[in-house]
Amino acid sequence: MDQSEAIAVRRDDGDRLDKNINLVNTTMEDRTAAILAAIVAGKFRFSFHATRRMRQRAVTKADIQACGRTARSCVYQPENGTYRIQGEDLDCEPLTVICGDDGIVVIVTIF
Repeated sequence: MDQSEAIAVRRDDGDRLDKNINLVNTTMEDRTAAILAAIVAGKFRFSFHATRRMRQRAVTKADIQACGRTARSCVYQPENGTYRIQGEDLDCEPLTVICGDDGIVVIVTIF
């Protein structure tokens, strides 16, 4: 995630992120597990772009958490430095979440 994207984030619901979910200096497998755990627990932030897409596509925070719970895959995309998570929303519809892990989980976009 580049610096401009890191600046364009906000806390969702004012929650503090869980300090026990440390994504720095871990193996790729551990990062993937930590990212999914953070998403399921609701410990993430949204980029402004993701917030817009959520409104446009009627996706809620609970839908993103459900995607983490039902994830069929969580693949690192080295060209973007992001993870692509494919799962289902609360209505059992396919949902893809793209997130970064610059020490915290940031939802970049959803579709």
